[in-house]
Parts: sequence; C-alpha cells; structure tokens
Amino acid sequence: MDTGDIVRVVVDIDGHTEHHFGVVERLVKKDGTPCRRKTSTPYAAVVSTFHAGTYRRPLSEITPEITDFEIITDHAEVHRGGPEHNYGIFHCMGCPRPFPMPADLMVIHKPSGNRRRLCTTHHTPYNRAQLGAQALFEERGSRQSVAQLTEQPDLITGPLDDYESNSLRSWADTFPRLVPDEAARKYAAWKESRT
Repeated sequence: MDTGDIVRVVVDIDGHTEHHFGVVERLVKKDGTPCRRKTSTPYAAVVSTFHAGTYRRPLSEITPEITDFEIITDHAEVHRGGPEHNYGIFHCMGCPRPFPMPADLMVIHKPSGNRRRLCTTHHTPYNRAQLGAQALFEERGSRQSVAQLTEQPDLITGPLDDYESNSLRSWADTFPRLVPDEAARKYAAWKESRT
C-alpha cells in the first residue's frame, strides 16, 4: 500500500457500520510521525474519504478497494440483454455523452450487487469506488425503512390501498438486499398469495 491508493475504511457512524472509500494521504509510524523513507515500516495510514472526512486507521483495518469488486470481461456476459436499438451493445457509463464508447467490461460491487459497465479507459479505481459509494448512499437513504420493517415486519403486507405499505413494497422491490429477513419472508409469502 502506498500514498495515492484508493482503499476502503470501515467507519461507525451513529451506531451504523459504513464502508467508505478514500485516498491514502500519508503513511505514519506507530508514534504518529510520517514515514519518509521506503525503509521505514508504516503502522497506519491517514485516509481522506470521499464523503466523510479523514480517518487514521492501522493498516490491518484498511482494505484495497479492488477486493470489493468483481470484474467481468466476457463480451457475451457484459452485453447480455443489451438494448435492441444499439445492436445489443451497452455504452460505457463513464464516457461523456453524446458519443460514449461501447462497454468492454462490467464491474459488480459484491456486497450490494450494483453493477456498472465501463470501457477500459474509464475502468479506474476511482470509478469503482464511486460505485461502492452509491451503495453507501442507498443504505443511508433506507435506514428509516429498515428500522420500520425491523420493528413491524407486518407493515409490508398491509392492504393495497395503504400508502405506507405500498411505499415499503416499492422500496423492497428496488432494494431487496436491504429488507430485513423476517419482513422479506412475509413479503414473499404475500406476493405468492396474491398470484
């Protein structure tokens, strides 16, 4: 690990564990002095995260960002289900419009399942980290719904004319990985009974 590398840091904010991505600003020794030579052994790193500030963490608590992602380069898999109007080829999500390049690979964020198709030029650690940050913001925005369904899992199986139940079902369809287990079981049974 070296300065300038993009890494993941686990941060506890208001009782919630969050995974933040950031850049290693500097490496420091155990006493807090900066490592100035290659021969000195760093103990910790100061990581400037993209969205939460700067943290000093031991190297054992810092993970390289690449470990959170799966990269698929098989052309048939990358373009599976591609748009018919474009001969089944997806565009790169990082290229500027109106003339983006065709996607060469697909990056999947393992914990969330979020995916992004990129060309080789835009397949950078920064773009991968932004995909991980997207999952973080999805989790932050869903805390209230998760808390509601953890306390009252029957809310998701409410009547069709109930606004709150409908909004929870819509949220559960959008972010199925965030639905608490008991509420997910009840929602699956409710969907089965409706068909």
